[in-house]
Amino acid sequence: MKKVLKKLLCVGLAAVLILSMAACGKQEGGNGSSKEGGAGKEALTIGFAFRSLDEAMTGWWEKTEELIEAYNKDDSNPYTIEYFFTNANLDVDTQLSDVDSLIARNPDVICIQAVDSDGSVPAFEACTSAEIPVIDFGFGINYEDYTASLLTIDHYGAGVAQADWLKKYLDENKDVTLNVGYINGAQGVKQMTERYEGLCTLFEDEAYKDRAKLLEMQYCNFSADTALSQMEDWMQTYPEMNCVVSANDEMVMGAMQACASANVKMVSLGMDATQTGLQGIKDGLESATIGFDFDIIAENGLNLAIAVASDKTFEKTTDISKEVTYIVDSSNIDEYVK
Repeated sequence: MKKVLKKLLCVGLAAVLILSMAACGKQEGGNGSSKEGGAGKEALTIGFAFRSLDEAMTGWWEKTEELIEAYNKDDSNPYTIEYFFTNANLDVDTQLSDVDSLIARNPDVICIQAVDSDGSVPAFEACTSAEIPVIDFGFGINYEDYTASLLTIDHYGAGVAQADWLKKYLDENKDVTLNVGYINGAQGVKQMTERYEGLCTLFEDEAYKDRAKLLEMQYCNFSADTALSQMEDWMQTYPEMNCVVSANDEMVMGAMQACASANVKMVSLGMDATQTGLQGIKDGLESATIGFDFDIIAENGLNLAIAVASDKTFEKTTDISKEVTYIVDSSNIDEYVK
């Protein structure tokens, strides 16, 4: 098998990473049904339009690459998988250009992680117009004519899990009242709204309404540096703040850097159980994180993409959200970080 081909192509304003893992090398175009890969196998071409490569999404993508490589090495599999990858860096216009670039490659399926549930709709429409199957790849889209959908994370449920952890904390610390700052991701992203709304069940619960107060919510665009700056502002504006909850680990760890510099203690919750967050728990900087098993997500995502690309039977919606969620705090951190 030839080595993985890695070439950086510029198509318009989008940088498209072309990665081909077929034994016979890179396929250029074709209609999908007549292409052949290594050892006479039919080649399936998959386009992946990722929304970002933050730490969590990088974990998902790296596992997907591992699975593709293993699939191609297994002689019992009927296909050889080639793939194209793009990263929108959380920019809708970039994603639209990325998908146009993928369409030009004429893959057998395109898997799109929507940057915005409304703004990314034209990308799905473009796939439909080009008669290329398109998968809503885990982030939700306000478009009903996709070929299939992968529901990976119950974002509202993850927010509720954060709320439940804080309720347990309050039950164990009867003299504590939590004054909370919430660090959100990007405005207009449905999943981030759902995470926030799930956390807000804490403040709506009659049993805790006098012991948990939301002081402010701010968007920090998934940036640790922005969250650090926001936390510095909050410590001045809200000296009573003693709890920070975030839509991901990177932002809450940025906030905790600001707190550590000021020698301020905080209850702090993140999400995604990234290595950054897990190490933060190990070091006593982060209290807990809600994790998602990206190995399971990557495996189910690739299996769905292969099924769609090869015209095999598949469900319109594949929901794995209940399988992938877990909680990490000081009680079980040693299971994840040695």
